[in-house]
Amino acid sequence: LLAYVRELQGPLAVIDAGCGNGWLTAAVAGLPGLTVIGLDTNDVELAQARRVFGDLPNLSFTAGDLESLSAPPAGPADVVILASVIQYVADLAALLARLRGWLTADGEIHVLDSPIYRPADVAAARERSRTYYASIGVPEMGEAYHHHTWDEFLPFGPRVLLDPHPSAGRFLRRLSGRVETPFPWLVIGPEVPA
Repeated sequence: LLAYVRELQGPLAVIDAGCGNGWLTAAVAGLPGLTVIGLDTNDVELAQARRVFGDLPNLSFTAGDLESLSAPPAGPADVVILASVIQYVADLAALLARLRGWLTADGEIHVLDSPIYRPADVAAARERSRTYYASIGVPEMGEAYHHHTWDEFLPFGPRVLLDPHPSAGRFLRRLSGRVETPFPWLVIGPEVPA
């Protein structure tokens, strides 16, 4: 992601939506020519992010509920990052449609570090999640963790920058020395007027 964003023409406004403690947000803010906002609902994580990364002049953190904010925190964004976020969002289509409205004319939404399932695999994945969360004493998380499918992205015309599932792709990444990940990386652009 950092190499990709570094290649974009700047200056750029970036929103790391669901930034948590801000580690990725700060890494992105380390790139030249960017203004970066970390957005999250968790005040404890945001306080940690501000404490650890608050000295970066091009970086700010703001509290907000990604699922209910109708406008971006500081104007249109060139890049919106959803890293390890979509599994905590019930209505993915509504979120992506709203975030498209946050983008500049050439803006992009980057979805990464989240599982995306084939429809046939969702029932088993849900059961694994329920079992896991029950085993660690938080069974309510089994219902708060969502299992989105590739089909849900189709109306948004995503570009797949990384699909770790084809076995040939995994083999080639191992040969090239690239970091192995079980998660895809999708890019969604702004809505094209009809």
